[in-house]
Amino acid sequence: MLRFLIALFVISVAVQTCHAQILRSFGLKAAYTSANQSINSSSEGLDRRPGVCAALFAEWLNNPRLSVVTQVEYSQRGTRNTFLWPNNEPAPLRYVTVDNRLDYLSLLPLLKVTIPLPVVRPYLFGGPRFDFLLGFKSTLGWYGYDDFYNSFKKSAYGASVGLGVELASILPVVLIIEGRYNADLANAYSSPSSNVRNNAYDIWLGVAF
Repeated sequence: MLRFLIALFVISVAVQTCHAQILRSFGLKAAYTSANQSINSSSEGLDRRPGVCAALFAEWLNNPRLSVVTQVEYSQRGTRNTFLWPNNEPAPLRYVTVDNRLDYLSLLPLLKVTIPLPVVRPYLFGGPRFDFLLGFKSTLGWYGYDDFYNSFKKSAYGASVGLGVELASILPVVLIIEGRYNADLANAYSSPSSNVRNNAYDIWLGVAF
């Protein structure tokens, strides 16, 4: 989390020192995310994990149709796994849900194409993402999950694509609504027997100044 706050500070300083000739806007975003993982290219037996994200962004190139968005964000990833828990006592088996959360600091340079309408401006965007593992938490760490997630790579890369809309001329700020899909393009975890990749669907709300 400390690295995330430092990154936010650096970006905010950079935004303050740039002139509007190349800086189109900057702002804040927050998201609800539904994350999952694929093991050996399959998500069978795994449930999606709800979480949150937060971001600071800057939009560059003061062009009404084409721009570049640089974004630094805190992203929650991971998965849930529900299975029958063995009980040594003479009692029925019970279902147990394990919540496995991975926290990432993510950097995204995104190409954005906008339809410049007067009030409602729809747009498409996409680009690479670079993820840096901040930590992990499992509700059944003592069952071996901590050892598993401790072996995840400290950095990974992937791609993000999505669509959104800007609502201008309603408030002093521009409101932003986005839908986005994120997927690893390389393994976040590798072993001789399994490979793991993250994926997530996000719904973002934000404001631009």
